[in-house]
Amino acid sequence: MTHINVLDPGAPPLDYYGFELRRHREAAGLTQRQLGDIVNYTGSLVGQIETARKLPTPEFSERIDAALGTGGLLSRLVHLVMRSQLPAWFQQVAELEVRAGEICTFPTRMIHGLLQTESYVRAVLSALDPAIVYTEGYDAGHPTANPETVRDCSLRYDHLRAAALSLRDSAALIRRVMEERYGEQRDTDDDPVA
Repeated sequence: MTHINVLDPGAPPLDYYGFELRRHREAAGLTQRQLGDIVNYTGSLVGQIETARKLPTPEFSERIDAALGTGGLLSRLVHLVMRSQLPAWFQQVAELEVRAGEICTFPTRMIHGLLQTESYVRAVLSALDPAIVYTEGYDAGHPTANPETVRDCSLRYDHLRAAALSLRDSAALIRRVMEERYGEQRDTDDDPVA
């Protein structure tokens, strides 16, 4: 039996999009695979979008709207989904930009966002890869791009590196501990760190 994630339509936009996609697909009596075949995507992708594991694209949404006769519902929702994926600090700026009658900007190193082509954005984003910190606990891992957290963790990591032994001294310590603990003797002329 297939496990079906229960989505809350009052949840974030990505979950709501998945909820509506599933609702309309099921109302049409189609499986994920059948719908995927109709719109020229895989059934797996349809399922991943329904369960909010993948982001839909405008093209995907248009094809689904046409196939299911949703009256453009998913094409409207995809813009909400995409905006919700913006960093929290930028969401208000993006909303204001959409409604702005005029935007005056003086970028010195990049083309303004509204004038960028897709290939330009891809090139810029591939060159910028924001700093991310990933921490792990007993039962979960947590990535974050929060600038304060990244700065704090970077500082702590820098302190650890500054306090660390040199490569040669680290190798000597490891060798000494192995000899003390396991009685292993190693010829010092065979130094792999030299």
